[in-house]
Amino acid sequence: MHEWLLIALPLGVLVLTYLKMRVEIALLVGCVLGALLFAFSNPSSPYGMLASSIKYLTSALVKNLIDADHLKVIFFTLFMTLMVRVMQEHSSFKALIVQTSARLKNARQAQMLTYWSGLLIFFDDYLSVMFAGKLACAINEKFRVRKAKIAYIIDSTSAPIASVSLVSTWIGYELSQIQDALDRSQISIDAMELFVSGLTTRFYPLVTIVFVWCVIRWQLHIPPMPKHNELFVESFEEEKSTSTVTHRNKGSFVRALAPLWALMASLALVLVFSLNPLRGVIEWWQSPEQWLLHPNVDSLLALVVVSAIGLGIALIQSLRDKSHETNPWSVLFKTTKDTLQELKPLVLVLVLAWSFSTILNELGLGALLADRLSDVLSIRWLPFATFIISALVAFSMGSSWATMAIVFPVLVPIAHYTSSETELYNVLAYSCSAVLSGAVLGDHISPISDTTILSSIAAEIEVREHVRTQTPYALVAAGIVIVGGYCPLAFGLSITWVWVSLLALLSMSVAFIHLRSKASKTGL
Repeated sequence: MHEWLLIALPLGVLVLTYLKMRVEIALLVGCVLGALLFAFSNPSSPYGMLASSIKYLTSALVKNLIDADHLKVIFFTLFMTLMVRVMQEHSSFKALIVQTSARLKNARQAQMLTYWSGLLIFFDDYLSVMFAGKLACAINEKFRVRKAKIAYIIDSTSAPIASVSLVSTWIGYELSQIQDALDRSQISIDAMELFVSGLTTRFYPLVTIVFVWCVIRWQLHIPPMPKHNELFVESFEEEKSTSTVTHRNKGSFVRALAPLWALMASLALVLVFSLNPLRGVIEWWQSPEQWLLHPNVDSLLALVVVSAIGLGIALIQSLRDKSHETNPWSVLFKTTKDTLQELKPLVLVLVLAWSFSTILNELGLGALLADRLSDVLSIRWLPFATFIISALVAFSMGSSWATMAIVFPVLVPIAHYTSSETELYNVLAYSCSAVLSGAVLGDHISPISDTTILSSIAAEIEVREHVRTQTPYALVAAGIVIVGGYCPLAFGLSITWVWVSLLALLSMSVAFIHLRSKASKTGL
């Protein structure tokens, strides 16, 4: 009974979110019920059940609020939001937006720009979400693109591209988790080799990237995503002052995005050379592979540092901008005040989401799912089952990284003891890839995922609305991956034919959704 209640907790939060309850209230209800379940599971506590649950809930909230990594995420979000807001007040950035918008003919092109912005910042999902999202809001507003669509595009490009990239803030953690699991099982296979071999079976991230492009290209509509207004051309002859700014600042692309260039260059240096350049150069030169496995860098701290650098340059630019009609200091003060006001409720959502994830983890939900489902695994269906398990764990925990830490130690021994020597390499490559794919899927449909919440912040939309509108698209992509990818793989098809199957099913799905979208427009 206790196990079923535990499994029902995250599902209940999702149901409450779909019933349009405010996500912070749904998360608070989940935290309270989780704390009561924890108190019920530990009757030996010297406190009464109610007092014990209150003490435990308070402890979880405080612990997650003051956690070093969580504070880094909060400061990164604050610095990035402030940086983009300050940039938006700069005349050269306004001119860039006007120039870019003038070159775009319709909403489809505006969404495509958002899509490629998300993919080009491939080295970190947080950075991709925050910058691409804020830039998208500024441009897509001209074409009346729904904020729910913007949130979907940035969320469904950021994590997928970061999870498959060989140069990202994910790669070190992914490889270290795989290598640790291999070492514990005494398997002499290199984690980097497994990672690269499994890229062709990273079905969900790759299919999602293609599917998002199809959604934009053919304006596919899956309820409850709000319908977009008909694609139209914007005149852009709104104000003479706007055209004057455009003319005066023509060719200001480099100056307008100077904080972003500085941020990206700083992040590249930090990731390559760590926070100690000399030590980083020596380690990288002596053993590039070992450095990649265990880079001596705190990626979250790196994001805070580089976002602070970007914010500093944006502030300097703003203070030197002579186009302000009012005092630049008053503009900065108002921007900062508005940003802090906007982020207050969203920081609350983040803290509640982290606390709920902590409670579920301490109650053992991730380990329970992995353990129960691993009992019924067949070696042929191991990648498929691993994908499902990882998606469930990521959905419940709200974290791709926590999913890797939970599933890899369970998966690798199962693969080791149930497969022959000739099968072991491929089984491990496909299954490790399935962990990473399932983790991204679970993140996309989880209301407590930090990237889901950050996407909502960037697109300026409520979290529950983003979850409700993105989930159907994510589940369609997951269905394509399961039916066209993992099932044929389990039946022994080669990777080439599996991808033929995937692309055929993807094409049929896109055609079907497109026809349904056209039928709904004509009232059929």
